[in-house]
Amino acid sequence: MGDPLPPWTAYPQTHARGAYPALDLKSARELAARALRAVAEGRDPGHEKAQFRIARLDTVEGAVAQFIERHCKQANRPRTIESTERLLRLHVVPQWRGRPVDSITRRDVLDMLDRVIDGGAPIAANRALTATKTFFNWCVGRDIISISASPCAGVKPPTAEHARDRVLNDNELSLVWRVADEIGWPFGPMVKMLIVTGARRDEVAKMQWSEIDLKSRLWTLPRERVKNDRPHSLPLSPLAISILKSVPRIAGPFVFTTNGETASSGFSVAKRRFDKRLPTDCRVGHGTT
Repeated sequence: MGDPLPPWTAYPQTHARGAYPALDLKSARELAARALRAVAEGRDPGHEKAQFRIARLDTVEGAVAQFIERHCKQANRPRTIESTERLLRLHVVPQWRGRPVDSITRRDVLDMLDRVIDGGAPIAANRALTATKTFFNWCVGRDIISISASPCAGVKPPTAEHARDRVLNDNELSLVWRVADEIGWPFGPMVKMLIVTGARRDEVAKMQWSEIDLKSRLWTLPRERVKNDRPHSLPLSPLAISILKSVPRIAGPFVFTTNGETASSGFSVAKRRFDKRLPTDCRVGHGTT
């Protein structure tokens, strides 16, 4: 008699390999052949697949996914979850994809921040550092990395931030308004709405039609969209109403959108377009989120 079969072959098993059409028939056959070969060699393909999934948790992208799911979504408000996930997906995962979490060094963190700054977003580099620090501290606490300190320990924000106490005068606001007309949709009307409401950048950028009551001239922001975590209502001036009536109505919830599915973003690029058309002393500020 030959060698006894491995215990996991005593009963029929199925192994899910993926869903069609993301996994085509040719690829499915190749994966099935690998599974059969593994069984013939005395290995359990299901166990190997599970071990691979566990191993991926030690990669940067796997740990980031776990961090968002197990920490951010449990402990943070929706705006913070969205911001943290966006920063990590934009600046961290693409740079370190496939690398074990404990292979990331202080030098890697500094290089990542330099890339963000060189991309023209110095304030975003500070935000990226905050999100990355929180992520690595969580990894240390969860024993995902085998070191006792985060590679972000001691790394200072790369860009100095100063409280803005200067406001534009009427002539400067007039200049910005004219440039907004030149820039056009969606950032032109968005900047005009910032001027006439005094609201925060992200509050305006993510304005939804369901929040607007044109008849009562009222804009009501739900608590999850307000920094102080309280519902807030803003009266809309006739000028604000005229802006809202002038913008294109694209199917979807957002007022300022180009695809109907997501709010417009890309503020750094839009700011540079404004800055090229404005005198240095009245350029549009970075804004707050």
